[in-house]
Amino acid sequence: MVKRSWVWKYFKDEGKNARCEVFVENDEKCGSILQSAPKGLAEHLKRVHKIFPDDFNHDEMTNQNDTEKHLNCSDDDEKPVPKRQKTMKDYLKQASMEETIAYAAAVENHSFDIIAKSELIQAGLKYKFPNSVIPNCPKVINNMIYDFYLKVIESVIHDIDSLNPSDKNFSISLDEWISMYKKKYVNVNVHYNLNDEKTNYINTGLVKINDKCTSEQLFQLVKSHLASFHIDIEKDVISCSGDMADLMKEFGRQINLPYIIYKNHKREQYLSSSSHACAQQRSQMSDKMINTLFVLKSYFSNKK
Repeated sequence: MVKRSWVWKYFKDEGKNARCEVFVENDEKCGSILQSAPKGLAEHLKRVHKIFPDDFNHDEMTNQNDTEKHLNCSDDDEKPVPKRQKTMKDYLKQASMEETIAYAAAVENHSFDIIAKSELIQAGLKYKFPNSVIPNCPKVINNMIYDFYLKVIESVIHDIDSLNPSDKNFSISLDEWISMYKKKYVNVNVHYNLNDEKTNYINTGLVKINDKCTSEQLFQLVKSHLASFHIDIEKDVISCSGDMADLMKEFGRQINLPYIIYKNHKREQYLSSSSHACAQQRSQMSDKMINTLFVLKSYFSNKK
């Protein structure tokens, strides 16, 4: 029996035309209608859906007509069309303008000036959001990104408040960050388990410290920071981890909880961007905005 082209696993034959059956966004089928030429159909699968001939077993496809399929194939033999793995680009297709701009700044390291003045970025935003007013002022973009950050934090707090009391056993991990302009921060991550499943973590952001910060001061800063997320460091936190710095060790004693030291810690430069304009802008950026971009970068990373 003559083998059919591999493309018919993904298309519904409609005579002279073929309808694409590949699942895309929101579990909906692509639905594109093309001429029934295997070469053109294959090009559509490769270019649009990133599906290639090696993605399935060719021996399964035969030149059976509709009558043969009805007589010889049961419903159990029919396999669903495989879903294409979603990427960050798929996610951003559904994102709001605020979220798209926040991604450009936090993940792609575009400065607010570049987002506001780049003809390419502005044209892309106009194409994606034709009915919206596209911001072309750095200050407006700054405010838009911060407003989106507040929505993310509000969602995080809501998730924490929704936990059962038995699930509110948090661990925290501290990591010292230093910018290329010598600003010092401590990043506070919160870890927790749900029903013995995999560990979830929340990047709650940065706590600003100075060179003279003591363990008592750091304890109060972290305590206040966690309280803003409705987490009581003395009631809800059961363990802590951090690096071998003297300040962190003293903090471990101050917190009066099991303290795990990790030895492979090294300081990192958060502001090491690939763009001089971006680095120059961030050198003048407020601690609030540095924290905003830091948290959003982690937020988008978890979306992948």
